[in-house]
Amino acid sequence: ELAGADAIRLSANEALRPVREGDLHDVRRVVRALELRLAPTPSLLKLALEIVTPEGLLLRDEVEEVIAPGEKGYFGVRPGHTPLMATLGLGELSYRKESTWHRLTCFSGWCEVLPDRVNVLADIGERGEDIDLGRAEQALKRAAERMKAIRDEAGYDEAHLAYVRAVTRLAVARKERGGA
Repeated sequence: ELAGADAIRLSANEALRPVREGDLHDVRRVVRALELRLAPTPSLLKLALEIVTPEGLLLRDEVEEVIAPGEKGYFGVRPGHTPLMATLGLGELSYRKESTWHRLTCFSGWCEVLPDRVNVLADIGERGEDIDLGRAEQALKRAAERMKAIRDEAGYDEAHLAYVRAVTRLAVARKERGGA
């Protein structure tokens, strides 16, 4: 039997344990469980986003939302997301902080999603504002010429990969600078 304040204030563990037959008469436990499950907590209003490449830490920030290029397509993450591990493909990684979207390139790697954080281990990554537009445009021209020069399957995969990277870098740089 619970006494005093303990009669009203149940622990989170007790309140969140699975409901068993016969528990429904315990109104205090049911109400506490609902409070814990439905009340927004400060830790679940934001995500800790950390992006690491072989060169080191690329980004560590508190964000509201992340959209990442999964190997099979893009996926979005918001606070409270179900935990998962995903392989990353080639593309743009976007995150929203204080109503503003920011972008980075992300080329392969892993993404760990937890309810309160997203950890990215990218093979290659670059902030949009760090990309030199002139060099990115030249890389795109070279990659397009290389694609045109291919006459058979030899070298196609490497040329296509270079083209996708060049297009992605240029798109991320332009979007980060407010262009389309």
